[in-house]
Amino acid sequence: MSAVADDITADFIIEAQEILDRLGEQLVSLEQAPQDNDQLNAVFRGYHTLKGGAGFLGITAMVELCHAAEEALGAARAGQAVLQAHHFDAAQQSLDYLQSMLDAVSAGTEPGYAPPELIAQFDVHGGASPASNAAAAATPAAAGSDLITDDEFEALLDQLHGGSAPTAVAPPKKADDGLISEDEFEALLDQLHGGAVPGAKPVAAAPAPAPAPR
Repeated sequence: MSAVADDITADFIIEAQEILDRLGEQLVSLEQAPQDNDQLNAVFRGYHTLKGGAGFLGITAMVELCHAAEEALGAARAGQAVLQAHHFDAAQQSLDYLQSMLDAVSAGTEPGYAPPELIAQFDVHGGASPASNAAAAATPAAAGSDLITDDEFEALLDQLHGGSAPTAVAPPKKADDGLISEDEFEALLDQLHGGAVPGAKPVAAAPAPAPAPR
């Protein structure tokens, strides 16, 4: 885990706990109505937000597990796969592991990883071994987009605490309790990981200098 300001970690823990609490009910509803696109999108978004926040904080174990769930849900959203009973079993099991990881973060200890067998259970294409699935989820290609640079870290800090980053939009307003909403937190992560910055305008090229008189 990376060294991150305590207040940002505390914000993430609160947001992540709320997401995990909702995901349990959302998964049950989705399993009962797998064609419910709104519920599918809600579950996908829950894992996506957890993965983004965990990536920002450098919680690799959480990134790996959320990535596996997100891949299966993303394939279902795109019409490339149909979620089966074992996918829902894996998702419910993942909530227990994610809760354990979050508890470890709260206690200031290093979270343990989910077993490779659980990671592999999310596979919607088949044919891959548990080890290869786990390795693929942990590689920089899969998780690298969830880790940010020092400059991006400073930009997010500026936005969270009322400053202004050179390419950032105006910082979101905090609630009375000093915490930003889940939507605002996710929006910041999306901006840092390649999303367009709303309202940004292209910078016009500087005019070429006139030739000096001879």
